[in-house]
Amino acid sequence: MAGTPTSDTTAGAVQTTASPCPAEPGSYSFTRHDYCLNSKKQMYTLYGQDATTVRGTGEISISTNATLNATNTSWDEHIVVEATRFTGWVRGLVVAFDASCSGNCTMNKAKPWDGHALLGREGAKKEGDVTFHSGVTQGRTSIYPSYHADFYAVEEDAPGDHTVRWTSQVEVRCDAELSTAGCVAPQKKPDLVLPMSVYGTAAVTYLFAETKLPDAWGTPRNPLWRIDISDKEREERYRRTCGRTGTTPFVPIPVVPDDSCDEYPFARSFQGGKYAAQCAEIIPTLENNQWVVYDADPRRPVTYREPCVRGHVPLKQNEAAGGAYGSLVKTDRILDMDPFIVSIPA
Repeated sequence: MAGTPTSDTTAGAVQTTASPCPAEPGSYSFTRHDYCLNSKKQMYTLYGQDATTVRGTGEISISTNATLNATNTSWDEHIVVEATRFTGWVRGLVVAFDASCSGNCTMNKAKPWDGHALLGREGAKKEGDVTFHSGVTQGRTSIYPSYHADFYAVEEDAPGDHTVRWTSQVEVRCDAELSTAGCVAPQKKPDLVLPMSVYGTAAVTYLFAETKLPDAWGTPRNPLWRIDISDKEREERYRRTCGRTGTTPFVPIPVVPDDSCDEYPFARSFQGGKYAAQCAEIIPTLENNQWVVYDADPRRPVTYREPCVRGHVPLKQNEAAGGAYGSLVKTDRILDMDPFIVSIPA
């Protein structure tokens, strides 16, 4: 793959509230850039003076959502607590809430609201934000947010300790290993999406490797791993596959305008840097709105057992695909030996 940028050309991310949580009630959902908890239910029971007779119950629902900042190590999490059901003598609940975090993390704001908030009817809500901050200045740190809610009925003569504590199931990783520090949810693999309608023969070359060769590198079952190497090391790995000298040189062909060698797996992946003689060599061609793949060298026909491919690809498409990979490294914070997948839609 040619033209992979090494400098950060991505604009600073804008902090926004995460989209509504798609998770099942009581569970977490996340992408690379946001996470949420959907409707975690908690019950309260009001007992009589004998401490055994049930006078009534109350139920609250806790939901949270956050958007991580890929170019900053602080992020807000929006907290919503709703009174969902009262029975018997219980006519209202008062709720306090605070958050904390593990790893290299502190709370810029630990409470979404001050003190106890009154939820005096079913459907009443209280909401606000807490703010996490990682002080990471080198390397990376794993962070798990934790939460504490304290609630009781307004009817209690002597409010007791009705507390729930839990830790997020979603890891937040903050790092300072790229040109700017930032945070993502590393449990979600980055997805390099390269439509054939945009990236043409470059995308078809990668799709050929994913669907026709045995290793299927870049698919969810066998992702690629990024390696953080210098430009010089990258060029050395690229020349192994695409060099124009040696025993299996890459020779441009006239039928491909501005022909260039595009390699897969990429030179900037752990699986890349294969020697040319190991690789299938193909010419993807669009014929009657259908992609057709030809052997580039009849003396070296494709066996479909190769661990790599090199495609004859117009230079602009080659560079565009390389630029998309370089951009995703920044926006999704793909660090050294991070896995990622490559999707090739139509």
